[in-house]
Amino acid sequence: MNSHNDRATANGDESWFELHEQLDSLGGLRLELLVEGESISTASIDAAARADLRSALGLEEASVRALLKDALLREAERELAKVRLAPPRQLAGPNGARLASAYTLEGSTSLGGLVWYDVTAQSTGPDSAPAIARSKIRTMAARQLALAHRGFFGFLWDVLDHASA
Repeated sequence: MNSHNDRATANGDESWFELHEQLDSLGGLRLELLVEGESISTASIDAAARADLRSALGLEEASVRALLKDALLREAERELAKVRLAPPRQLAGPNGARLASAYTLEGSTSLGGLVWYDVTAQSTGPDSAPAIARSKIRTMAARQLALAHRGFFGFLWDVLDHASA
């Protein structure tokens, strides 16, 4: 079995998922999408279907891989959209500052629990929180940190730039 790993970026955000690719001995292809190191979705195609796509539609391996990857990313983005985070609060953590929030999952009538991002260690937790919720707070923290680093003059520049447009 042949395996290949990719760290990828979506929508310009920092890398929030990994793709693992496996080719089986019969020529089948399987992609696995991992978020926060946990598998959340897989997509696969067997050798016969790959051959059919190649002969009937002229799709080469890279095109088939791209179709599987796109399907996985759409599914992951749908799952990410189901996570609702309460306004985050800054807490002290063992390594420094943590950004923490309560989360809920769309379709659930109960509060999911706590999720946090440790700024110093660049880690998320707790492990009992779904990987997709941990990923969402990581992305939120990255955005907030980027805005904080831009500071007032970056904000002022955006306002002036928008006003002149």
